[in-house]
Amino acid sequence: MTTSLEQLARRRNVVLTTYKRDGTAVATKVHLAIVEDRAYVRTYGKAWKWRRVRRTPDCELAEVPVRGRILEGEEARQAAKALARKYRILHGLLIPRAHRLMRTSTIHMEFMPREGSPLEG
Repeated sequence: MTTSLEQLARRRNVVLTTYKRDGTAVATKVHLAIVEDRAYVRTYGKAWKWRRVRRTPDCELAEVPVRGRILEGEEARQAAKALARKYRILHGLLIPRAHRLMRTSTIHMEFMPREGSPLEG
């Protein structure tokens, strides 16, 4: 049986829904790479979505309930490699260069199905 995240593996874009402090949902299209039971997403440091994930980790990827966290160090490098494998030119070259030109950091996030979720594999 496939997990709920594996269903998303072939999609080019999915909607990440994060939540503001007041509970308002914010939907953003993102690229993602799936490795085993984890989804990886990259964004730039000036974006608000990573701050919302850090503050309220329960969110949704394409209506799949997930729990997110911000990655650092080796975990972030592994996420970057996974994204570069799936999107060779876009995440292998263009987006990292764009972040450098914008003089902003690159933030990597990991999402896993929430425990107890009815969609959990």
